[in-house]
Order: sequence, then C-alpha cells, then structure tokens
Amino acid sequence: MDYPRLCGSSYSGRVNRKLSILLSTLLLSCAHAAGVRVEFDPRRADIGPYPTDFQTVPDTRQVTGLRIQRPDNPFFEFALDRTLNQLDGFAPNTRITVKFSGAIQPETLRAGIHFLWLDPVQPERYHLQPAGHLTPINEVVYDTGSNRAFAKPDEAFEGARRYAILITDAVLDTAGDPVTEDAGFRACLDKTIGGSYCVQLSDAVARFSGVLPPNRRLVGASLYTTLSATAFLERAREVVMRTPPRLLRDTQGIVNLSDLRGGLLRADVGPAGATEDVPFPASLSILPATGVRRMATASFRSPRFLDERGLLPEAPTAAEPTPLAEDEIEMTIYLPSTAMPAGGYPVLVAGHGFGDSRFGFPTVLAVGQLSTGYAVVSVNAFGHGYGPGTKLVLSFAGGRELVLPARGRGLDLSGDGRVAPGEGCVQTGADAPVLTRDCVRQTAADLMQLLRVLREGVDLDGDGKSELNGARTFYIGQSLGAFYGTLLHAVEPELLAATLNVGGGSALPTMLYGGDRNGELRALMDRLGFSGLEGGPGLPFRYEPVRVIDNPLLAAWQDFLAAMEWAESPGAPASFGPHLKSATLPGVPIKRTLFQIARGDRTVPNPSNSLLIRSANMLESTSIYRHDLAAAQVRGLPANPHAFLAAVEPLAFSAVGFAAQQQAVTYMEGTGETIPNVNGSLARYFPGPVFEVPAAYYEDLGYRP
Repeated sequence: MDYPRLCGSSYSGRVNRKLSILLSTLLLSCAHAAGVRVEFDPRRADIGPYPTDFQTVPDTRQVTGLRIQRPDNPFFEFALDRTLNQLDGFAPNTRITVKFSGAIQPETLRAGIHFLWLDPVQPERYHLQPAGHLTPINEVVYDTGSNRAFAKPDEAFEGARRYAILITDAVLDTAGDPVTEDAGFRACLDKTIGGSYCVQLSDAVARFSGVLPPNRRLVGASLYTTLSATAFLERAREVVMRTPPRLLRDTQGIVNLSDLRGGLLRADVGPAGATEDVPFPASLSILPATGVRRMATASFRSPRFLDERGLLPEAPTAAEPTPLAEDEIEMTIYLPSTAMPAGGYPVLVAGHGFGDSRFGFPTVLAVGQLSTGYAVVSVNAFGHGYGPGTKLVLSFAGGRELVLPARGRGLDLSGDGRVAPGEGCVQTGADAPVLTRDCVRQTAADLMQLLRVLREGVDLDGDGKSELNGARTFYIGQSLGAFYGTLLHAVEPELLAATLNVGGGSALPTMLYGGDRNGELRALMDRLGFSGLEGGPGLPFRYEPVRVIDNPLLAAWQDFLAAMEWAESPGAPASFGPHLKSATLPGVPIKRTLFQIARGDRTVPNPSNSLLIRSANMLESTSIYRHDLAAAQVRGLPANPHAFLAAVEPLAFSAVGFAAQQQAVTYMEGTGETIPNVNGSLARYFPGPVFEVPAAYYEDLGYRP
C-alpha cells in the first residue's frame, strides 16, 4: 500500500501521476501551515499516531483477519520485530505514540487524546463496552526532544476488537494555541490517499463524530485492531480434551508418612550426573503431625505445544494448534488423615511460583490445610523443577530411605550447562523475547489436562475408588502460579473457583519494578544499551502528572517497552482478566475469584497486582495483606511480604500465611459474595487488623524503608 508522508520528512516511494499532483498541492499547503500539527504517517511507528492497522496485511487464517507487517526496527538487535509480525493484532493494553511537529503543553494531553471503541471482531461474544464508548488516556509521558507523547488506556481493553485513537484540538502548543491537523490526515479522511485503511478510518470517524467532547475538533487519528489473546488457549483446550491422559499410578510412590523423618530434592542441575540437594521449605517431618497421612505420586500425558527451546511456534490463530509431542507430567498428591468422604477428598490444586516446584508451596499448603480434609495436588510448571533426572529422597525412622523419580521440566536456556531454578520459563533470547508468555500458556494447558484427570477419577491404590473428588476441585496459585492460574481460570469452564495470590497483570512491569526477579530482563536491557533503567525511570504510575523526559535513551525506552509488552500480551494475565467476569468466553461461566495481594510486595509490585485486578474489574473480590500495618505491630517480619501465603517463619508471618489459606478455602467453598474476615484468628499476634478489602487500587510501590 503506497502512502506518502505529508507535511514532514520527504517521501521516498512510488506514486502515480494523479497522486503526485495531489502530493504537490498538499505539500504547498504545508508550507503555509501555521502552529503545531499532529503529524500523520501511519507507515512509521515513531510518528503514527500509533498503533495503526496500516501496518497489517489481510490474513484469513487469523481470528482478526489481519496479520502484523511492520518494517524492521534497526534499533533492536534481536528478533523482536519478527515475533511481532507473527501476531494478528496489537496489544490490548497498548502503549500509544502521538507525534507533534513542535512543542506542546504536556498537561493538555489528557484532555486532548482519547480511545474510541469500535466494533468487535467476534460480535457473538460478550464484550466490555459498546461501540462508541470513549476511554481517556493514563500513564502519560512526553518527550521534549522528539515532541512525542506516549500513553496507555485508562480502562481494560479486550482482544480481537477495533479501536481508534482520537486527538483533538484540546491539546495546546506552548503559545496556548490548539494543535492543528496534518494535511495528510485531512487527505486520509477525504479518502484520497491510504487505500482501504483510510476508508476504514474515515468511516469510523464519521460514524462516531458525535462522541467527541463539545466544541472540540478532531485533528489526528488512527485505527487499530487488538490481537486475539485467548485464541491459542481456547483451541489448545480442544486438543487437550481429545488427548487421552493415560494416568499412570506409581504403587511405590504411595507412601505412608507416619514414620517420616525428612526429605529433600536431589536436583538434576546438569551437566549429566551433576546434582544438588535442595531442602523443602517446610520440614517434611512435621507432615504427619499436621494431618498429612499419605503422599502419592502419579503421572499423566499432556500435549506439548512448545518446541525444544521452550517456545510456541507461531501459527494462525484461527487454526487449531498442533502438539509437537506428549509430555509425561508427574504430580504430587498429599492425602489427609481424616476419613475419606464418599466420592473422595475435595481437592486444592496448588500452582507454585517462579523458581519453585511441586514440592515447595504445595507442601506448605498441605501442612496448613490437610487437617481440614482437603487433598493437595500439584505439578511442575513448565521450565521448573530442575532437570529430568531430579529425584525425591525421603528418609524414615530406622534409617530407611526411599528414592522416587521427580522429573523436572527445566531447560538450560543460558547455555552454561546448568539448569537453574525456573530456567526455561522466562524467554529473553534472540529467538523470541516473549518473557513468560509461552511458559504460562503451556502450563495452563497442562493444568486443563490435570483437571480432566481429576474429573475422571484417580484410584491410587487400585481398590476401585477414587481418592480425589474431581467435582470439588479448587485452585490456589501463588505468584507465577497466579499468572498461569489466571489463564487457566478464564478459559477452563470446569474449574469452580480460584484464589490468585500475589499475581500480576504482566511479566514486564513485574520484572521491571520487582528487584528480586528481574535478572533475565536486566541482561536483555544491558545487551540493548538500557543498563540502569530497571525500576522504571521515565515511567509514571497511574494518575501521576504527565512525566516529561528529555533524554533520547528514555524516548527509545518507551518504544522498547511498547514492543515488549506487545510481544508478551498473548500470555499476559491482564489479557485474560476481562474474561473472568465482565466478558466471559463461550461456554465459560462467571468465575468465583479471590485476589490476594500484599502491600509493598517487592517481587510482584502493587501496580502489577492492580493491572490484573483492574482488567478483571474485581476490586470487591480482593483481599490485601497490609504488611505495613503488620510490621508496625510486630518486629522481625521480612522486608518483602511477597511469600506470605507460603510463609513458614517467623511464627507471626507463618500465622498470616495460614490465615490467608483459610480465607482462600472458605471463600472458594462459599458463594463468592463476601471475603472472610480472618483478622480475628490473628489477634494473638497482631492487636490490630492486617487484612482488609481495599477501597481503591494501589498504584504505587509502597515499599517499606
């Protein structure tokens, strides 16, 4: 599609004679234009307004009917553009760019830039807002060097939907005059340039001309389509449902824990034969005293969609994904000492965090909850549990030792010959820098198969009775477990209820601000010349004044962040949050969901927590542990409250975790209308309340000094 850049840099493309005459006329009018213009060149991401469907091509194999086709950006020395060009639209929570021909008053940007909701690609589904709805901008940045404004939408957007960016003359230049339109934009609205893109943009603007604020004139716009974030996982579930799980019982792995004295993981860390003993977060010797009667191991088969690098080969989103293999997924099952009810024990499926395994947080949950009659079941997330040669070593009274297979799913992505905790999940390499996008999607698919196994029945001892009640299954995901748990909960219709503990809306802001988990991101930033920018300089939190920058590196940083968020978005929990309640997917009911977060979380910071909860529009279903209040009442609490749900020490912090577990289980067993108040159970340690239902979103870091 030929398109001339107008009223700006010179055009270097082919035009026909008629268009050349028009171009000459327009350029002459540009020479006499006064004031600051909203520049218009949809070929270029640095001018835009961006994003724009001008940088797409028709593709009937995609849900949106489009595929991204943007030119390579020489700034990025890796395959980011190749990754983006495989997608069928732009990020729902997109970062937009608007360029002006001169300096403007940054404080006028909020009043002058809006998002317009257009028609959904799949009109038969539930949707968040009607066509014609206007959304203001937020998190606004203005670069004085390039006269570019960057911003995000103030509301959660949905995938597979068309939107327009509207710029009005409410934006003022430094002389106080309204900004004006570029002649190229006027030609686009007149449908004399830009082909089908300008036809669509012009028609959308004309159709919704009445939604603009009174007495405001449109001076710039773009039209774009968001990607179909849930398409892969929806279709992957269809594949999972056709794949026989082939449950394998391990009779040796049904262990009576009455005389258990301890245990550890003998982790396969590579190279071949190298092991490292990893202790459990809670001593296994206390399991019998806390109501854990037996531990069992079993396995099932699940389709694997990721390649040997841990990446999902991109395929058209309208097509069913093709499994590349079947993995044997091992699961750990903790059974309580209480009498087994008819139909089996109710089940808590435990989703562990980054760097953890099925023997970490799930064991702590078993210690806290098996006395209440629940079984706890867990699997390793993709990329976790070390290498395939990992063993579980249990020691018993009298010196007896039992060694069981505990196959890990880690990958040596760094090439250093070792498999570190969680290595294989975060992707920042040259092949596809998508952060946790593919790891969480594969893990969600594996958990779908696990839920199917539970529904079909798990007879561990061969007596013809299932020890687990698949009809009463609940999910508790901690940290990364809340990330992939969000995807699972939004797509899986059979999961009754879930607790998403200290989860976030996106891996990028989590790694950017969460100082103890950003090593992979920092290495990528170092390679690209962004050293020292972790922690988010140049980025405002929501509702802060416009952040004004004048550093070319920080301006390039905006482009980098926009591209990385876009690449991650098909697996970002915030892309799935709207489908928990407001816009459920076909065949999926409104989900009973409890969000648990911690004030001042240093691993998944509060702005990332809020991004997820805002996307779901479920503030009323949120419980916040006020670590700031707790620390003011009890000395010796850790600086970082992130792991409160899995805390084993100090005692007061462990009590907080147990109370949070109780809150989660009680909420999920109930109707979801109220959040249980657990402050009374903590009165022994904290004279004042430490849990509350927040009245507003926490949008700052809130770190304790």
